[in-house]
Amino acid sequence: MQQELKTMSSPVTIEQLVRCTTVGDAFPKRDQRELVTIPASCTIQDAIHILAEAKVLSAPVKDKNGGYLGLVDMFDLLAEVMRAFTEQHKVEEGDVHLNWITWVNDPHRLNVRGNILAEQPVTFLINLSKRNPLRFVADKSPLLELLLNFKESVHRVIVKENNTNELLRIVSQSDMLQFIRANLTLCGDWKNKPVSELKSTPGGGGPIVSVNTHTRALFAFIQMHTQGVSAVAVVDSQGILAGSISVSDLRSLTPTQLESLQLPVMEFLAQRHTNAPSTPISCSATATVGEAVELLAAARVHRVWVVEEPWKKPIGIVSLTDVLRSFFDRVGGSDEVAKM
Repeated sequence: MQQELKTMSSPVTIEQLVRCTTVGDAFPKRDQRELVTIPASCTIQDAIHILAEAKVLSAPVKDKNGGYLGLVDMFDLLAEVMRAFTEQHKVEEGDVHLNWITWVNDPHRLNVRGNILAEQPVTFLINLSKRNPLRFVADKSPLLELLLNFKESVHRVIVKENNTNELLRIVSQSDMLQFIRANLTLCGDWKNKPVSELKSTPGGGGPIVSVNTHTRALFAFIQMHTQGVSAVAVVDSQGILAGSISVSDLRSLTPTQLESLQLPVMEFLAQRHTNAPSTPISCSATATVGEAVELLAAARVHRVWVVEEPWKKPIGIVSLTDVLRSFFDRVGGSDEVAKM
């Protein structure tokens, strides 16, 4: 859904903008759309249906007294699926690798385990991944406070009404990126710096994680879980970028459909996303941060793969977190935090 982004009417610096604009002004409550919540009494299967129906990747879990217990998102679902394939069976049957091979080649056992998983309470999932703590900001808070959360790798923050504490909406990293895109002209030299200066791109971070096109989808998700990343590159026999699989590809995949994880990764993606682009969004290492912002915002994706030209071999990645951390530093956020 397109959102109306608020900017200040008179010319200002980007530093002033993030300090003088409130969260509520930048991201008003969406008309006629309530905040999606998951009742604490739900099963995991129920919760997945709620997220899929609302077309969101996360939602807070609400208890019977109206309190909020935490957030559940796709990272938590991935963590639970991986636990189902490893930890429990490590005790029962020994070697984790052998267990995975056994289960992935046995559709019946896979579906039996999926049915058990589906009926578990959704509360089992709350921050299971340790990646999505429940964070709040008041609607009257400056944008800089919201940015601080995103800098700390929090992907979504709940906005509450300043006086009543009513929960108004969830603001995601993608929402913040759209705001930055709308105000790129104020960003000066920052938008012109090369993406190679960002953390996860060449020269600034570790190697990217990749799998080949014939790898089973389950193994790609195991790589995400064990390597602590949200996406892996899919490459062909020449090492050329052919696709991308991420934790969000688990959306609407119910525990009773775990058999599809046996598919080669490209077949899994084709089955899950019939309208998905044939190739992932990418840029060269010489691209600017501003160009990466435009790519991320226009395609509404969470990452841009950095590729070696002209072969399109992945050599890095620019994530929303990378951009928002860099932007936070650009507007003097780190200096302000140091004074607190």
